[in-house]
Amino acid sequence: MYLYREDDGIVGAMAVTMYQGEEYHAIEWARQVGDDEVAVIHILAVSPDRQGEGIGSKMILEAIHLAQANVMKTVRLDALASNKPAHRIYERLGFGQCGQQHLYAENTGWTDFYFFEFQQLCSMDKMIACCGINCATCEARIATIKNDDKMRVEVAKKWCEMNHTDQITPESINCVGCRVEGPKFYFCSHMCEVKKCVAAKGYETCGDCPDKNSCKKVGAIWENSAEAKENLCGK
Repeated sequence: MYLYREDDGIVGAMAVTMYQGEEYHAIEWARQVGDDEVAVIHILAVSPDRQGEGIGSKMILEAIHLAQANVMKTVRLDALASNKPAHRIYERLGFGQCGQQHLYAENTGWTDFYFFEFQQLCSMDKMIACCGINCATCEARIATIKNDDKMRVEVAKKWCEMNHTDQITPESINCVGCRVEGPKFYFCSHMCEVKKCVAAKGYETCGDCPDKNSCKKVGAIWENSAEAKENLCGK
């Protein structure tokens, strides 16, 4: 269970599991994956006096981020067939309706449910940057996915201090990953020597390069991140 808190208390809640139940087997999903490769949003509730403020959308985006951080291949959910406002929110956020079932629930009795699947979740291998860093855990990407301007300010300040510059602005913290379609952080898209080298040699990542273990460019990153090397070369 995940709670959405603000200064005046809890204003939202959702339940997310990293597996799907048997009731999801009857649906013809867009992606054919195993039960343990699916993140499922089971409960999503917002305080009645705070509805219409985008809190539900923020929680769904957080669930998508959790799915990617846990290496899930897709995100699914179900909703009452009569809940048209919720359907519109899901579709606006990138979910597509994949099927319908007549099911029993304690709070509704027998009723129709629609089943939705997120259509834009890229495969996890695409979240691994050219150098091996996991973009799914990058602060810039998290701020972008959550559309969190406060986090953008914090990341920009932190990265300016780390890189001894004042050129990184909150507006520049807009990136969904260096190997997926969408906005990119300027350094990653225009200045990264590793990415330039990978592109020039026609590789997907440094893991494809036979010279990777002697390369000084990616070696500088791997010296500080064993995980980045493991993501491309294994343990």
